[in-house]
Amino acid sequence: MRINLPRIPPLDPVCELALADCLLAEGTLAAAMAQNDSAQARLEEAQEIYLKYNVQEKQAWIQLEFGNVSVNRGQFNLARSRFQQALDLAVKMQSAVCERDALHGLGRVDLALGDHRTAGENLDRSLALSEALNDWWLGMHTIRLRGNAHKAVGKSDLARSCYRRSLELARDYGSQQAISLTLSNLGMLAMIASDYPLARRYYEQVLTIQRDGDNVRMLANTLHNLGVTVTDLGEPEYGLKLLDEALEIHIQNDNQDGKAFTLLYRAYALEVLNDLAGAEIIYRQALALFETSGNSGGACDARECLGFLLLSLDRNAEAEQLFQSTLRLRQIQAEPGGIATTCRGLARATAALGRFDEARAHFRRALELALDAQWIGTLLHTFVEIANFHAQLGNIEEAVQILLSVLRDGRIVVPMQQKIRVRLATLLPTLDAKTALEKQRSNKPLDVEAMAKALISSLQNDNETQKTIGTPPDDVTQRNAG
Repeated sequence: MRINLPRIPPLDPVCELALADCLLAEGTLAAAMAQNDSAQARLEEAQEIYLKYNVQEKQAWIQLEFGNVSVNRGQFNLARSRFQQALDLAVKMQSAVCERDALHGLGRVDLALGDHRTAGENLDRSLALSEALNDWWLGMHTIRLRGNAHKAVGKSDLARSCYRRSLELARDYGSQQAISLTLSNLGMLAMIASDYPLARRYYEQVLTIQRDGDNVRMLANTLHNLGVTVTDLGEPEYGLKLLDEALEIHIQNDNQDGKAFTLLYRAYALEVLNDLAGAEIIYRQALALFETSGNSGGACDARECLGFLLLSLDRNAEAEQLFQSTLRLRQIQAEPGGIATTCRGLARATAALGRFDEARAHFRRALELALDAQWIGTLLHTFVEIANFHAQLGNIEEAVQILLSVLRDGRIVVPMQQKIRVRLATLLPTLDAKTALEKQRSNKPLDVEAMAKALISSLQNDNETQKTIGTPPDDVTQRNAG
């Protein structure tokens, strides 16, 4: 239709508005495929015409698509402003469909910005309109995002229920894009449960779908998710290959948030390969991008990764400052799994600085939050940190028992398994031969919940606990105080 419209002004108003409708449709399609520059140009041209004739309902849709372009580029604060303008116009014009879509967009942005409570409210309002309209095309995506909001606050069972419902609807509609998005979210749940082989299978299914599609943004996101997963499984070189492909796509499409996540995962792969100097540089680049885009959740992730790297470099005071600033942000987001990770970092930092009672309190909080949220990977990593804390305090037998239990369990990431083996190689020779042999021969399975509860109890900061954990030898106390 568009090619049949005259392009030489002055145009008849009917023709000009028809041209604007075509431009809006083209911009919407381009935004859906993350062709952001093309989308932006067409939407701006359409907007000029709609403003000329004061077509407010169409202006609402223009703002909505501008919001989607901003999301594609990782410009979340700008996207929130666009979606809010679309919502205000939709309510004024009594357009239920546009109102529903704007609420969906706001919920999506709220999730990215770490405002999970508001995200849930906006997504629930959008779902109510989908139900009233009996139209679940967008609703299947809204249900999936609602699952993301549940996941963020530690409600994995509710998240899984949402994902399964979204997957059913996606299959009913035959939407490969929606199917791949939901499989990707299920992959993230598998990561939280420390089931990395399952996560890999999900992401590989998604990658197969995405390589046959035309949404480059989703393809790049899948590449960086799979990249970090294979790194967790002990294949950092392959991970870097996937991450480099993702980074190139994100750069070409000006997706700053996607670029930040890919840099974050790339730094982690370099850290696994023991390039700590290179990892630090890239962690800081990722952090700067997250802070620029307003993605507070991503900024917290980057701060935590950088903090743990600094701890491995014995820059303990600097690491503690990072974790303290991260904790303030995590508490605003009210994300228990994230707070648990930050507390784990604080525990390790304060232990390294010789403040053992503070370390116990941080470890205890990390365990309580991760246990409540069922973040298995976080629990396993916290167990390892507590084992190292026991070793620091001279309680070698307890440290060895915890490390062997985690290693036999097999769910912790492969790079950490390798570190545990190195640590055991230094600790086992310090035990008498009989005790060391008994520890190694034990095949008792790890009950993660039982161990977490036992460690929480043992970490109570009172006289009885200190007798249980042990008083650090004088040389340890003096060394850490210095």
